[in-house]
Parts: sequence; structure tokens; C-alpha cells
Amino acid sequence: MAELQVGASKTYTDVQSAINAANTGDTIKIFAGTYTGNVSVTKNGLTITNATGEAVQLIGTGGYSGVISIAANVTGTTLTSDTPANFSLSAASTQQGGLYLVQNNDFTSVFNMKISSGMNSGNAVFTGGGIM
Repeated sequence: MAELQVGASKTYTDVQSAINAANTGDTIKIFAGTYTGNVSVTKNGLTITNATGEAVQLIGTGGYSGVISIAANVTGTTLTSDTPANFSLSAASTQQGGLYLVQNNDFTSVFNMKISSGMNSGNAVFTGGGIM
């Protein structure tokens, strides 16, 4: 299990690149900053978190997706933060929501996150599978 670091002076400068390089059981640790772009999790068993005490905001770019979308049949994903004030998912005004669980996303865990919808009628979290 490895820790992949995301930040201005880290190995990865965007979240998607770290996810693409990750393997099951790895942790994606995001350092302070605002990151723009939708993120797709396509691998099982990843943990995505902020670096302790550092404020992270992921801002979506729109579309029928979440700021973070967890692909169909991906399981064991954990999204976590030391405090809700330090890790937020902010959907674009044309975006469905902050977090999208496509379907059959068993054992997805979300702790201490601030998640917002973009569309007036959208949901902060929308799913085709279960939330634990």
C-alpha cells in the first residue's frame, strides 16, 4: 500500500493523475489548494483524503457526473477528512452533484466531507448503489 501525494510541489499536481497511478489499497493524500476538474475513481479499495490540517477544495466542471464519480462496480472506496471544513466537493452550476456513486458501489465510506450540489434541483450525493 502506497501513499500518493497531490499538491503544487508533490509527485502529482492533480487528483486524477494520482488515481490513475494508484493500486488497490493505496491512499491519495491531497495537500492544500483548490483543484478544478471532475475525478473518476475506477479502482477498488482507494482512500482519498486531505493532508491533516490542510484545506482542500475540489471544484467540478459540469456534466452528468459528480466532482468525484465512483465508477460502476468499484468497491471499498473511502473519502475522508480530518474535519468537514478541510475537504469540500463543490459541483459546478451545470453539474448533477458533488459525489456520484454510479451503481453497485458496495462499501463506499464517506467521513467528514462537505459536499454540495450544483444544480438547483440536484443532490449533493446521487447514487445508483448504496451509501454506507
